[in-house]
Amino acid sequence: MQRLGKNFNSSDGQHYFLVPSAQPTPPVGAPFAALIQDDALLEVAWPVDDETSAAAQLPGFGLLESMCEGSVFPDDDDKCPASCIETATGFEDHTATLARTPDGLAWAVVVTTQLDTTYEYTLECEERFGCFCQPSVVSDATTSTLHVFRVTMDGADPLEVLTLPIPRLATSDAWAEFGDTLVATHAQANGNSLAVGLRLHGSLPGEIVVRALRIELDAFAP
Repeated sequence: MQRLGKNFNSSDGQHYFLVPSAQPTPPVGAPFAALIQDDALLEVAWPVDDETSAAAQLPGFGLLESMCEGSVFPDDDDKCPASCIETATGFEDHTATLARTPDGLAWAVVVTTQLDTTYEYTLECEERFGCFCQPSVVSDATTSTLHVFRVTMDGADPLEVLTLPIPRLATSDAWAEFGDTLVATHAQANGNSLAVGLRLHGSLPGEIVVRALRIELDAFAP
């Protein structure tokens, strides 16, 4: 067994993704690598030898935290709050992913979401559970951004090589089954090409679409 990364300090929010081997030949350098999420920290870790490992942190990211989407209790007069405008920015939990190319490089894929949503609250009461203020969307201009980082796994800092605006990442109901990894993003390299799969919101209400991108990595090599 080979340990990667460090001991986590937080009680939750921990997630890791072990990258598939490069295709069509195994990568040079470290035999395997993983992308590790610990709350708002994202890092790529790999073994140095049988006893030690190294890691490179992806800079500038925070976990997306919504403040408006959940139901709330009414006040003492059974009145709901005024509208709530959500403008948080960050990456969705458990959605960062990683791929490696045969030259040994790692390519980290992170999708950040920029919330721009206005909610209004409606009082709903049930005899058994009491009254709650339920939110409904009034307007939504939320978008996401795809980020690709090159990680040389030699002690150098990761370098962001590509950003691309995309529709909002769709994470609702994206779990294959209980306990599985969230299936909203995936990256796989073959030779010098990187394929990225994304589960996104479509242009119609409730529509979910899958988008596949092919990125030629030659221009991003060190």
